[in-house]
Amino acid sequence: MTKLTETIKAAISEKGSLPLSEYMQICMYDPEHGYYTSGRPIGKDGDFITAPEISQLFGEMIGIWVAERWIQMGQPHAVTLAELGPGRGTMMLDIIRATAHIPGFNDALNIKMIEVSPTLKAIQKERLIPVHKNIEWLDTLDDCPDDNLIVIGNEIFDALICDQIIFHDGHWREYHVTLSNDELVMTPTRLIENPTGLPSSPEDGDIFEFSDAQIELLKTVCEKVSAALFIDYGYMGVITQSTLQALKGHEKVSPLKHCGEADLTTLVAFERLGLFAQQLKKSVKIYSQRDFLFGHGIDVRAKMLASKNNLDMSDQVKRLTDEDQMGTLFKVMEIT
Repeated sequence: MTKLTETIKAAISEKGSLPLSEYMQICMYDPEHGYYTSGRPIGKDGDFITAPEISQLFGEMIGIWVAERWIQMGQPHAVTLAELGPGRGTMMLDIIRATAHIPGFNDALNIKMIEVSPTLKAIQKERLIPVHKNIEWLDTLDDCPDDNLIVIGNEIFDALICDQIIFHDGHWREYHVTLSNDELVMTPTRLIENPTGLPSSPEDGDIFEFSDAQIELLKTVCEKVSAALFIDYGYMGVITQSTLQALKGHEKVSPLKHCGEADLTTLVAFERLGLFAQQLKKSVKIYSQRDFLFGHGIDVRAKMLASKNNLDMSDQVKRLTDEDQMGTLFKVMEIT
């Protein structure tokens, strides 16, 4: 029993049930006890490790991409780089270091960190303020200026709330979280009439996930940016099963247990997001993480560091790029 479990049970008692998205919203973003607002989830002592924490090479390749976009813009005297959900600030730290040798770039760089966790925000400030003169913390992307704006985000879409519907007896119904014998359970409830974007011939038991929060974020991004880059674990095409999972202490646990103390995520439907961005007149490219990192020279950089510092970085490169590690499960979406 966690502090949020009673809050959720009380909400269910009042409303009868909660849509999955509302349940996730409480678990992840409750102001006092939410997972992202109250804890330190990232790192060996947390619940998961992100790519920037695995190797500096990851952030350095992102830095190369950002610098390329600045050059394509004509090297303006001011460019804004906003990072969504920047964790412990590791990726931004590597970006700053990796691009320090590019004439004029760091002087032009205005960094905006978009962070909801007070704990992580404090860690970011401690690490980043000493290494860059022009950096600011904001609550939302809406607060960023639109001119020459580049947005990056690593594992941000998977952390946004979503809903699920299931096809049963010829109808789509929305999954809700409710109570059975005082235990949280998920059950199909409200009938969904003619949902769009679904398989034309669904089979009984097919589950479809959708996230209004992802679409709203992507819409804001497309309205504001000159360029954006998002890295996340996800898929192309359509998946007709639940991808909802919970992580606690680097182990998978039930999404209905440990409320507020486990990370709730779903796989990102990259093809769907890419099509939406194209409808907003943006150019979209989607790569595997493997292709993106090799395309920006991770192997060359690893050899340079190994030669200069007598380090063996092959394990780091493999973890980031091998097909049975993060190489193909993780996708990179570039928006320009």
